[in-house]
Amino acid sequence: MATTSQRSSTAVTSFPALVACMTLGTFSLAVAYFTLPPLLTLLLLPLPVLLTYAVARAAVGLPPTIMGVEGKAPAVPRGQQRYQLVAMPINHFGEKLRWCMDLLAVDYEESNVGGILSIFARGRTVPWLVDRLSCSLIGNSDEALCYLSAVHVPSMQGEAAQKGVALLRRSAGTMAWEERLNALGHAIQGWAYYYLLARNADPDITLRYWGAKEPTVPWMHRLALQLGYPLFKGLMRKAFTLHDESARQKRYDTIVAVLDDADAALEQSGAKHLTGESISYVDISFCALVGPLLPSTIIPLWANGRFASFAPLQDHPSMPTELTDFEQALRRRPCGQYVERMFRQWRNRSFGV
Repeated sequence: MATTSQRSSTAVTSFPALVACMTLGTFSLAVAYFTLPPLLTLLLLPLPVLLTYAVARAAVGLPPTIMGVEGKAPAVPRGQQRYQLVAMPINHFGEKLRWCMDLLAVDYEESNVGGILSIFARGRTVPWLVDRLSCSLIGNSDEALCYLSAVHVPSMQGEAAQKGVALLRRSAGTMAWEERLNALGHAIQGWAYYYLLARNADPDITLRYWGAKEPTVPWMHRLALQLGYPLFKGLMRKAFTLHDESARQKRYDTIVAVLDDADAALEQSGAKHLTGESISYVDISFCALVGPLLPSTIIPLWANGRFASFAPLQDHPSMPTELTDFEQALRRRPCGQYVERMFRQWRNRSFGV
């Protein structure tokens, strides 16, 4: 059986940054204490930079991929799982990858980041997948699934391996769905933010979605989100052009068009799955992307119930009327009922069990 653990850390690249801050901070204090002249300070500046590099490099140690030089097989450091998933709690692309990894019984450790902080602090979106054995970091959920298909699935055994191959098998049809679903995911983000980040919107809803109340998110991230919410709200409104009614309508039209396609695909398959008789990553992707639009039923099942702070979102009194009305209409659609059924029947299952 696969094991999954949570950590309140995203120390993929954070440790070197921490070392740099501490070293340069100490250097600044020393310069002030000894009142060093500017020219001498400039000449000494390379020393803390080199010290930072030396300490960070020593902490990382040798990569597993170089163990062959010593005649040893590559191995993950003791006490760590091979894979690390870096995600934010509500991100639907993260749930897509998380759900597939749970189905494939991947041994992984999840590190959660707060909301949009990784975009502003690191210039990187989530999720991303770290393979400690091969020293690889794969961004984007589609590419991460391709990587797992090539690296993890061949290590599976028996019937579980057959199901894993079927789950991640790509074809012209599934790749066409990939393109539509990626457009759907971004349209849902922009359309929902139009209401969640409206000028009179209750910040508690967005802060919960971003993980500002979630214990698995590092406390520094939670604090930054709560203190910086007005700034982040302004930046997000600008980035998503949330002042533009035509952009909102275009996103809404994209959502409805893909939902119509999903209804048609389910009718064609007899309401089984979007791409055929057996479950595929396309089905998981669709359900993960649409799930946040069904908070009253999906929130308790999201991420297999890992995020306790989401509970109030199930019937939040300040949820925008436009979102609750859309949810009710979606629940009457075949594709909305399919999403609810998939979360109930498949979110807590694993091919490896």
